[in-house]
Amino acid sequence: MQALEPLRGTWKVTGSWLGPDGGMDPVVGESEFSSELGGCLTAERLRGTMKGKPFATLTLFAYDSATRRYQLVHSDSAHGSLLTFTGSTTPNGFAFEAEVRLSRTITLRQEYRFSGRTITVERKRRFDGSDAWTTVWNATYRREP
Repeated sequence: MQALEPLRGTWKVTGSWLGPDGGMDPVVGESEFSSELGGCLTAERLRGTMKGKPFATLTLFAYDSATRRYQLVHSDSAHGSLLTFTGSTTPNGFAFEAEVRLSRTITLRQEYRFSGRTITVERKRRFDGSDAWTTVWNATYRREP
């Protein structure tokens, strides 16, 4: 879980979420990453606004030593469902993927890129194995000095 250390603490967040009309809805808030369960888990609690209304997310990060993969579980106040991702470290952060099967298969890819006092987060989706990815969430996290 040492790879998650750069996340710990409080961050100012600005970003956008893909809305039902196909436009990107602005999100502004504050996020706190904390160590939980004796360091076995990192939790992110983001609280803010989207389109001027309260918005919150809860994301849990863990490391599965049996598979040697990171795990991410996410839910937000706009959708309520749980998304479960698996992933690994990258040279400058993490990359996670999830697959959701509904009437068609949706693949989600979420990347965290660390750069000094900034983290960039981007989630993309594609349908049925297509090569066309669409950004559904992007955010910049800035640590206050």
